[in-house]
Amino acid sequence: MSQKVKSVHKESIISGLLLVSVLVLFVSAFSFSQDEIFSSGGTARNIALGGGPINPFLDDAMRVHINPAQFIEYKDFIWGDVGFRTTDGSSGSGSTQYLGANITLSENFNTAIIFNKRESPLYTSDYSNAWFDPTSEMNRKTFRVGLSDFGRPLNPVELALAYRFEKFDLGASLSIGGWSRSADDIAKVTEQSSRTTRLKIGGNMEVRDNVVADAVFLFGFNSMKGTYSSFYQTTTLETDGGTEYGFDIRVRYELDDKLTLIPIGRLYSFTWEPKITTTEVSNPVETSEWSNSTWEMGIGFNYSKNRLLLVGGATMQIQSLSTNNKMSSISRVEKMSDLPKISFGMEWKFTDWFIGRMGYFNRFTSTRIEQTATNTSTTTSTTEQPWYGDPNGFSAGQQRITLGLGFRFWDFAIDGTISEGMIIKGPWFISGETQSLFSLLSLHYQL
Repeated sequence: MSQKVKSVHKESIISGLLLVSVLVLFVSAFSFSQDEIFSSGGTARNIALGGGPINPFLDDAMRVHINPAQFIEYKDFIWGDVGFRTTDGSSGSGSTQYLGANITLSENFNTAIIFNKRESPLYTSDYSNAWFDPTSEMNRKTFRVGLSDFGRPLNPVELALAYRFEKFDLGASLSIGGWSRSADDIAKVTEQSSRTTRLKIGGNMEVRDNVVADAVFLFGFNSMKGTYSSFYQTTTLETDGGTEYGFDIRVRYELDDKLTLIPIGRLYSFTWEPKITTTEVSNPVETSEWSNSTWEMGIGFNYSKNRLLLVGGATMQIQSLSTNNKMSSISRVEKMSDLPKISFGMEWKFTDWFIGRMGYFNRFTSTRIEQTATNTSTTTSTTEQPWYGDPNGFSAGQQRITLGLGFRFWDFAIDGTISEGMIIKGPWFISGETQSLFSLLSLHYQL
């Protein structure tokens, strides 16, 4: 009995020492002072500040994913997303987890590597929308060829370089991802693959005093191919086209040390079509051509004073989605006009280690649909678009109003967006339902 009491007493002492150690660690971290609001490198801060998922008016390290020249501005850090939940409870996704590291090689030269940042249209999951999700559309046709479903490219790797010249910064990145499957038996041989390659070339330049512009070009090449070979014939299902083109520009005009005006512009185009060929038929069977073209322009601001940060703006976006069925000669054009698209966020630094955030994102969308076969057109208006076109899976409805928290421990940062279930229903002791506190977590470590 005495030995048992001593054992329990010893365990209590150990537990107490561990608790005291943790408290000392946290108090030391909390007492650490930062002169400016910490710019994280993950998605959570942008979402919490009204991003869709990126707030283009926010000064944040996430800009490196758009323009690789920004790697020279945000030096020596490791960052990434832990993942996100689209619903409450135990469901969630680890496919959006990614990790990156940016290392300074010399005073004017930086290099970076990013694992599993999924940006190609081949990663987008929207089974009802072939303009954005070629993989699902191709998988609807595999049964006609005798193939299994295509997989999405696995674990893309992106390499980036950035160099600072005397008057401007130049950066480039190359991302490559792939997937393949093959099967060989007596009666048939099947081979399938999907590939994505994306190249970004960007620059950052001080145009004149208090005016800085950064711009980037995007070139993407996406393909899927499957071959079914038997004793009698060989049939191939593949994508034709699959090319992305993009251009993005942002200008920062500093009016004073607190307020910055930020006009932006963006162009994007992606076109592809599935094609079936066989050794018995000389001409390929082409079903439908899918085309997505988008342009966007607007202006916003960035205001910071003491512990407060306000960031936001409004843009006009026109997105044209067209399809042409070559077998039935039916063409369809769906034009969505966002007048406007709003992103707004507020960040408040409660202490040196604790930051609160609130954001608002909305698209006021007018949709016009034209179909040539019936010579009819319809126009509908809505304030909520069910799908936004983001490979991370965030819809406009999920981003309408957001809350977020940030924690700083020395050079380490954790950012999270508060889950909808926690906001609407409350914690367990109020609602009686288990809720996830965060729907998205991002990590950042300054080297």
